[in-house]
Amino acid sequence: MILASVRSTGTRFFTEIFRNAGIPCYKKEQITRQGTWLDKGLHVSHCEPMHMYHLITKVRDYPLFLPMRHPKRVAESWIKRGWAIDSMFFAEWYNLFWLHEKYDGHWLPIDTPDRDERLYEAGKIAGVELTTDWQPYEATETDFKPRGMTVDEAMKVLSVMPFNGSYYEL
Repeated sequence: MILASVRSTGTRFFTEIFRNAGIPCYKKEQITRQGTWLDKGLHVSHCEPMHMYHLITKVRDYPLFLPMRHPKRVAESWIKRGWAIDSMFFAEWYNLFWLHEKYDGHWLPIDTPDRDERLYEAGKIAGVELTTDWQPYEATETDFKPRGMTVDEAMKVLSVMPFNGSYYEL
Protein backbone atom coordinates (compact mmCIF):
# COMPACT_ATOMS: atom_id res chain seq x y z
CA MET A 1 0.00 0.00 0.00
CA ILE A 2 1.10 3.56 -0.67
CA LEU A 3 0.36 6.78 1.18
CA ALA A 4 1.32 9.77 -1.00
CA SER A 5 0.76 13.27 0.32
CA VAL A 6 1.39 16.97 0.14
CA ARG A 7 3.43 17.97 3.18
CA SER A 8 1.15 19.10 6.06
CA THR A 9 -1.97 17.30 4.82
CA GLY A 10 -1.81 14.63 7.50
CA THR A 11 1.07 12.37 6.49
CA ARG A 12 2.22 11.62 10.04
CA PHE A 13 -1.35 11.56 11.34
CA PHE A 14 -2.46 8.86 8.90
CA THR A 15 0.84 6.96 9.13
CA GLU A 16 0.28 6.64 12.88
CA ILE A 17 -3.29 5.42 12.35
CA PHE A 18 -2.02 2.65 10.07
CA ARG A 19 0.88 1.87 12.43
CA ASN A 20 -1.48 1.69 15.43
CA ALA A 21 -3.56 -0.84 13.49
CA GLY A 22 -0.47 -3.08 13.21
CA ILE A 23 0.65 -2.18 9.70
CA PRO A 24 4.41 -1.60 9.30
CA CYS A 25 5.14 1.77 7.71
CA TYR A 26 8.16 2.63 5.58
CA LYS A 27 9.40 6.02 4.48
CA LYS A 28 10.53 6.32 0.87
CA GLU A 29 14.13 6.73 2.04
CA GLN A 30 14.05 3.39 3.91
CA ILE A 31 12.94 1.52 0.80
CA THR A 32 15.57 3.21 -1.38
CA ARG A 33 18.37 2.27 1.04
CA GLN A 34 17.23 -1.34 1.16
CA GLY A 35 17.02 -1.36 -2.63
CA THR A 36 13.88 -3.45 -2.57
CA TRP A 37 10.15 -2.89 -2.44
CA LEU A 38 8.38 -4.73 0.35
CA ASP A 39 4.98 -6.12 -0.60
CA LYS A 40 3.68 -5.77 2.94
CA GLY A 41 3.12 -2.57 4.84
CA LEU A 42 2.47 1.04 3.99
CA HIS A 43 4.98 2.98 1.91
CA VAL A 44 4.87 6.69 2.77
CA SER A 45 6.09 9.44 0.45
CA HIS A 46 5.40 13.09 -0.22
CA CYS A 47 4.37 14.25 -3.69
CA GLU A 48 7.53 16.27 -4.16
CA PRO A 49 8.82 16.08 -7.75
CA MET A 50 11.95 14.19 -6.64
CA HIS A 51 9.79 11.39 -5.20
CA MET A 52 7.34 11.01 -8.09
CA TYR A 53 9.36 8.46 -10.06
CA HIS A 54 9.44 6.24 -6.98
CA LEU A 55 5.67 6.58 -6.64
CA ILE A 56 4.61 6.06 -10.24
CA THR A 57 6.78 3.00 -10.74
CA LYS A 58 4.87 1.19 -7.97
CA VAL A 59 1.49 2.87 -7.57
CA ARG A 60 -0.28 0.87 -10.28
CA ASP A 61 0.36 -2.34 -8.33
CA TYR A 62 -0.80 -1.27 -4.86
CA PRO A 63 -3.72 0.53 -3.19
CA LEU A 64 -3.07 4.29 -3.08
CA PHE A 65 -4.16 6.45 -0.13
CA LEU A 66 -4.03 10.25 -0.44
CA PRO A 67 -4.30 12.38 2.71
CA MET A 68 -6.32 15.51 2.08
CA ARG A 69 -6.64 18.69 4.09
CA HIS A 70 -8.09 22.02 3.09
CA PRO A 71 -5.37 23.72 1.02
CA LYS A 72 -5.77 26.93 3.00
CA ARG A 73 -4.91 25.05 6.23
CA VAL A 74 -1.95 23.46 4.46
CA ALA A 75 -0.66 26.83 3.27
CA GLU A 76 -0.99 28.18 6.82
CA SER A 77 0.94 25.18 8.14
CA TRP A 78 3.73 25.68 5.60
CA ILE A 79 4.05 29.33 6.61
CA LYS A 80 4.06 28.42 10.30
CA ARG A 81 6.95 26.03 9.63
CA GLY A 82 8.87 28.73 7.77
CA TRP A 83 8.40 27.12 4.35
CA ALA A 84 7.75 29.48 1.45
CA ILE A 85 4.54 29.20 -0.55
CA ASP A 86 6.29 28.81 -3.87
CA SER A 87 6.52 26.51 -6.87
CA MET A 88 7.14 23.44 -4.66
CA PHE A 89 3.81 24.00 -2.88
CA PHE A 90 1.97 23.99 -6.20
CA ALA A 91 4.01 21.09 -7.61
CA GLU A 92 3.04 18.88 -4.67
CA TRP A 93 -0.67 19.72 -5.09
CA TYR A 94 -0.50 19.14 -8.82
CA ASN A 95 1.18 15.77 -8.30
CA LEU A 96 -1.37 14.74 -5.66
CA PHE A 97 -4.33 15.46 -7.93
CA TRP A 98 -2.52 13.84 -10.87
CA LEU A 99 -1.99 10.63 -8.84
CA HIS A 100 -5.64 10.64 -7.82
CA GLU A 101 -6.89 11.08 -11.36
CA LYS A 102 -4.44 8.67 -12.99
CA TYR A 103 -4.53 5.87 -10.38
CA ASP A 104 -7.91 6.34 -8.69
CA GLY A 105 -6.42 6.94 -5.25
CA HIS A 106 -8.51 6.88 -2.08
CA TRP A 107 -8.87 10.29 -0.40
CA LEU A 108 -8.24 10.36 3.36
CA PRO A 109 -9.48 13.76 4.53
CA ILE A 110 -8.27 15.04 7.87
CA ASP A 111 -10.82 17.83 8.30
CA THR A 112 -14.16 16.81 6.79
CA PRO A 113 -17.28 15.28 8.33
CA ASP A 114 -16.83 12.08 6.29
CA ARG A 115 -13.30 11.40 7.61
CA ASP A 116 -14.34 8.43 9.75
CA GLU A 117 -16.31 6.87 6.89
CA ARG A 118 -13.28 7.23 4.62
CA LEU A 119 -11.05 5.69 7.30
CA TYR A 120 -13.47 2.78 7.54
CA GLU A 121 -13.29 2.24 3.76
CA ALA A 122 -9.49 2.50 3.81
CA GLY A 123 -9.41 -0.05 6.63
CA LYS A 124 -11.44 -2.49 4.54
CA ILE A 125 -8.90 -2.14 1.73
CA ALA A 126 -5.98 -2.54 4.19
CA GLY A 127 -7.65 -5.42 6.04
CA VAL A 128 -7.58 -3.67 9.44
CA GLU A 129 -9.73 -1.30 11.47
CA LEU A 130 -8.57 2.32 11.15
CA THR A 131 -9.99 4.76 13.70
CA THR A 132 -9.19 8.00 15.50
CA ASP A 133 -10.94 10.49 17.77
CA TRP A 134 -8.50 13.33 17.09
CA GLN A 135 -9.89 16.72 16.05
CA PRO A 136 -7.78 19.07 13.90
CA TYR A 137 -6.49 22.33 15.33
CA GLU A 138 -7.93 25.44 13.67
CA ALA A 139 -5.20 28.07 13.41
CA THR A 140 -5.71 31.65 12.36
CA GLU A 141 -3.67 33.58 9.84
CA THR A 142 -2.46 35.90 12.60
CA ASP A 143 -0.41 32.97 13.92
CA PHE A 144 1.91 33.11 10.92
CA LYS A 145 4.66 35.18 9.31
CA PRO A 146 4.34 34.55 5.55
CA ARG A 147 7.27 33.87 3.21
CA GLY A 148 6.61 33.82 -0.51
CA MET A 149 2.96 34.10 -1.46
CA THR A 150 0.18 34.86 0.99
CA VAL A 151 -2.41 32.21 1.76
CA ASP A 152 -5.06 34.06 -0.26
CA GLU A 153 -2.74 34.35 -3.27
CA ALA A 154 -2.00 30.62 -3.05
CA MET A 155 -5.73 29.76 -3.03
CA LYS A 156 -6.24 31.80 -6.23
CA VAL A 157 -3.49 29.83 -7.98
CA LEU A 158 -4.76 26.46 -6.74
CA SER A 159 -8.32 27.26 -7.85
CA VAL A 160 -7.27 27.39 -11.52
CA MET A 161 -4.86 24.44 -11.51
CA PRO A 162 -5.73 21.36 -13.56
CA PHE A 163 -6.94 18.39 -11.48
CA ASN A 164 -8.20 20.77 -8.78
CA GLY A 165 -11.58 19.10 -8.76
CA SER A 166 -14.06 20.34 -6.20
CA TYR A 167 -13.00 18.55 -3.03
CA TYR A 168 -12.84 21.85 -1.15
CA GLU A 169 -14.14 25.26 -2.06
CA LEU A 170 -11.13 27.53 -2.49
